[in-house]
Amino acid sequence: MEKTLSAAVLMLLSLAPFASSAHTESDQSQPFAVGVKVASVASNKISVKFKVINKAVQTKKFWVWNCSYAEHWLTDNKVVSVEQQSCAENSLEEISLHPGKLYSGSLELTVGQIPEPRIEFKLGFSPTDKPSGGAPIPTSWSRSIKVKIHD
Repeated sequence: MEKTLSAAVLMLLSLAPFASSAHTESDQSQPFAVGVKVASVASNKISVKFKVINKAVQTKKFWVWNCSYAEHWLTDNKVVSVEQQSCAENSLEEISLHPGKLYSGSLELTVGQIPEPRIEFKLGFSPTDKPSGGAPIPTSWSRSIKVKIHD
């Protein structure tokens, strides 16, 4: 019987209803707070909405792909991967985030073989600082997202 991901998703809440970056010692090195909300769960696909919030006191500028911005996302669980989207035109877009402002969007995730009835993962956001091969900005991580699996 095929395992199905349940829409009953258990998340740690902050930036309600989004799960955001945990406040830890390493949190100081993260330039952004990352909030994630599961929008839907179907078979081995998870759709999420994200919010990236500038938590610095100055404006942060970064570059993301306007179509395949999944290039700037990763997970900390090898079973969960960010799905690449195809598009007709793809170019880098400069984002300027003033303190406390947000950049938002959605991502599709794919879940591979699941060894247990639950999976847990974090999403990391790592844009570039320049349009022409700039250095990645340190990854900012969401809190853990837990998904319960039902047969």
